[in-house]
Amino acid sequence: MPNPPGPDPRPLTGEPLALDLLNTRWIGAEGPRDLLESEEGLAIWLNSEPVRTHTAALAPPVGRATLDRLLETR
Repeated sequence: MPNPPGPDPRPLTGEPLALDLLNTRWIGAEGPRDLLESEEGLAIWLNSEPVRTHTAALAPPVGRATLDRLLETR
């Protein structure tokens, strides 16, 4: 069984799904951040409440193909 993803580092979470996807980029104290710069960040986002609520039946896999599609959509 894969390790569960870590805590979500984003300052603003729980928005409607489309807005939550946009909120995967933010400016932190250390500068620009992007949760979707890695598959680990993708796992965190896919485990977030808005994503689980809207995609529970579909359960997109954590992987490069999913990450590429989300980056194109965002």
